Amino acid sequence: MAKIMEREGRTGWYSDFTVSGKRVQRFLSNDKREAQIELGRLLADMKGEAKGIPNRDISWPAWRAKYLTIRRGSAAAETVKRDESSFISLEAHFTINSLRQITLEMLESWKSKRLAAGIGKPTVNRELKSVKTMLDSAATFGYIDKMELSKVKLMPERRKKLRFHSVEELGRLLSRCHGVWTTIVLLGARAGLRRGEIHGLRWDSVQFDRNRLQVTGDTKTEGSLRFVPLAADLRQHLLAIRGEAKGPFVIGGEHGERPSMDVMSAYCQKLHRKAKLRGSLHILRHTFASHLMMAGVDIISVRDLLGHTDVKMTQIYAEVSPAHMEENSVSRLPEIMVTGFSGNVTGVCGHEGFSGPVGSGVPPTRNGILVDSQRGEAAPQ
Repeated sequence: MAKIMEREGRTGWYSDFTVSGKRVQRFLSNDKREAQIELGRLLADMKGEAKGIPNRDISWPAWRAKYLTIRRGSAAAETVKRDESSFISLEAHFTINSLRQITLEMLESWKSKRLAAGIGKPTVNRELKSVKTMLDSAATFGYIDKMELSKVKLMPERRKKLRFHSVEELGRLLSRCHGVWTTIVLLGARAGLRRGEIHGLRWDSVQFDRNRLQVTGDTKTEGSLRFVPLAADLRQHLLAIRGEAKGPFVIGGEHGERPSMDVMSAYCQKLHRKAKLRGSLHILRHTFASHLMMAGVDIISVRDLLGHTDVKMTQIYAEVSPAHMEENSVSRLPEIMVTGFSGNVTGVCGHEGFSGPVGSGVPPTRNGILVDSQRGEAAPQ
C-alpha cells in the first residue's frame, strides 16, 4: 500500500511503496497535505507509463526524478550535478507542483531574481540552459507542449581572455611536481586530456606500439573515442613509470589507489601557487591546444585531438596569438622551385629580366616595374 513518510535525517515528506519488488522513496513536498496529492499524481504517472501513455499532468517531482535518471545515463556526472543545482535554485523561488506550472514568464522572473541576488551572468546562463534543456526534453517525451524557449534570452557575457602556460611556465610547474602529479600535468598539457579522462585513463589505453593514447568514455562526452599521439616527453615519462605501475590506472599510486577528481583539482591549484603561477588543472588542456595552434596545426586537427564535437568549441584557440599567426602563416607556403635557378624568379613563362626573391614576399619586377607574374604584363600601380 502506498503511503507518505518522513525519512530520518531529511526534511519533507517522501513516497513509500513497492513496484516490481523495488521500494520507491521519492521526495514529494515539505507540506504533508501537498505530499498526499503528489503521491496520487506519482502513482497515476507510473500507471500511465506502464501502458506507454505519457501523463500530461505529470507532477514536477515525478518528472524531475525521471529526467535526472535519463540524464545520468547519457550526460556527464558534472552536467547532472549542474542540472540538480539549477532545479534546486528554481524551487527556492517558486512552489512547483506540476511540470506544466513552469512557464516562460516564470523563467524570466527567475532570471531577474537571480541577477538581483548578485549571481553572475555566466552562472545564471548555465542554470537557464539546464532548465531549458529539461523542458525541451519534456516536450519531446510528450509531457508538455513545445515551448518557445528561445524567447527566454541568455545574457551576453564578457569574453574572458584565454589563459594558458608558456613553455617556460610549464617547465616551472613541472619542477614543482612529483610522483603521480608529474603524470597528471603531462597528460593535461601534452595530451590535452580532461580531468575525468586523466582520472580514468588505463594502461591498456596507452598504445606504445602505435605511439598514441586511446581516450574513451570520459566524463564530458560519454562514449566518445579519439586517439592522441604521444608527445616525446610524455612517452618517455610513461615508459619510465610503466614498470612500477600498480593496478590498471595510469595515475594509480604505490598501491594502485588514485586521487579523487576533486583532490586532483585542488592539489593542481596548490602546485600552481608553489610555481607562482595562476591556473588550474583545466588550464593545462588550454595550454595543449594553444601550443598546437601556435605551431600552425590546423583547427580541425586540434578539434579532433581535443575531442570537441563542434569546431565552434575549438574556435577560442584560433585567437591565442594573432600576431604570431600573421607573421608565420605566409612563411609556411611551399618554396617555388625553378629549374637551374635559386634566389630570384628569372625567365618565368619565357620572360627575361624578372627579379624578386622566392618566398620573400617581394613582388616580381621587370626593369623596376611591378608585373603580373602569371602573364608577364605590367601590373596596375
